[in-house]
Amino acid sequence: MNLSRVWELSQNIDRFTDTTPFGVTGCVTPTGVPFITTRGGPMIGHEALAMQGLPIERLLLTREHQRQLQDLAGNAMSTTVVGATILGSLIVGYEPFEPGYGDKTVIDASEDVTEHIRGVHHHVEDVLDLATFKETPVASVLQDARRSSRLCLCEGRALITPNWLQ
Repeated sequence: MNLSRVWELSQNIDRFTDTTPFGVTGCVTPTGVPFITTRGGPMIGHEALAMQGLPIERLLLTREHQRQLQDLAGNAMSTTVVGATILGSLIVGYEPFEPGYGDKTVIDASEDVTEHIRGVHHHVEDVLDLATFKETPVASVLQDARRSSRLCLCEGRALITPNWLQ
């Protein structure tokens, strides 16, 4: 059994001590330099994203540099952290959600703003009814999914080949 250790080389020698158990790593930061002992090299961006629990096999990462991926991984947050932050902010700042808050706000709707809009003749008006439900056949959704799926790792964001690989 081969367990990995991750050393943080961006920290001073007195700040980082190798006391963490095998298979456990510290916080992934944007400017960190994590070193993987089993591979004998620094952690690359894809590995840092995987360490944060992001499904890298489902992400289309074709134009990002390793440094950008490391920054992305270092700035990632888990859903538990985001959920606790949202809950805390709602507890502290609940007043705008109370009934009657902001009733005294007066909006001047007398000014006609349509004369400031350019290219109105290019706009297409369509009725958007959010109260109705239009059933979409599952076969149509599956066909759209098939047409938009990436068939090859060589495909980029702009072009997707219609041909199956052999």
